[in-house]
Amino acid sequence: MCKTELVVKRSLCSVTVCRDCNVYVLHIGPMSFRLEEDILEEVSAMFTEYSLIKKPTESINSALHQKH
Repeated sequence: MCKTELVVKRSLCSVTVCRDCNVYVLHIGPMSFRLEEDILEEVSAMFTEYSLIKKPTESINSALHQKH
């Protein structure tokens, strides 16, 4: 039986880990994905890249909609 620890939690998602098995679980809403550490790192890098790409667009859009 796995003894899980909470790694990080947000309002709709979280990551837990079983240190004995070295298996991470990514919880998104009602879905859970069991991932090895290297796969979790790859998914994390992908989300980070998405976030960095998205932020400049959000800044431009909010600047365009500001009242002058």
